[in-house]
Amino acid sequence: MNTSLFGTAILGSMLIVALPPGDVQARGAFKVLHHFAGGSSDGAGPFGGVAPAGGGSFYVATDGGGSSNRGTLSLLHKNGTIQILHTFTGALDGQNADGTPLVDSDGSVDGTTQFGGKSGCGTTYQYVPSSGTYQQLHAYECGEDGAFPYA
Repeated sequence: MNTSLFGTAILGSMLIVALPPGDVQARGAFKVLHHFAGGSSDGAGPFGGVAPAGGGSFYVATDGGGSSNRGTLSLLHKNGTIQILHTFTGALDGQNADGTPLVDSDGSVDGTTQFGGKSGCGTTYQYVPSSGTYQQLHAYECGEDGAFPYA
């Protein structure tokens, strides 16, 4: 291991942690936009990050929640309200969307589910906001194409 690189990483971490409270307040406080409660009208377990959706909103994929309790792709509005775009069923469309969604240059939202699909080994999906359509791009077969994506 390169010890100078390790030392730089440690120093960088200490600088971030050691910022005086006044500097944090000057940049603005954090605000909780939404508490994911699960159930049929909300997601649960947003393990990945968020993707910008424009207008101060974000796309969020969740591990659970939704009408099947197998995860959701949701739109989190800047006012804290949530709109479920797709509820994963655990069948062919997948389940447990644990990763951060990605927004393509054409505005479509891509992501993965860790389980579900034809072989139960996960899927890659795409949601097109302009038409409100969801489609599976790939169902992993637990073979050469991989299995259980968590991205």
